[in-house]
Amino acid sequence: MSLAGVQDQIVLAGKDDRWFQVVEGSPSTHIVKPPSALFPTIIFDEEYGFRAAQAAGSHSGV
Repeated sequence: MSLAGVQDQIVLAGKDDRWFQVVEGSPSTHIVKPPSALFPTIIFDEEYGFRAAQAAGSHSGV
């Protein structure tokens, strides 16, 4: 489920104590991923994958 485009997301950049929605590939600082009605476990699946990668020694900063 970690394929690009499967999960909706809002890309944000924090600057000067304010939040801005990033457009057209500008650099971002945070990604907000709301729950998905189509894939209700997707957020938990992503967390599981992240922890599995960490346990396996991945240092990619994901």
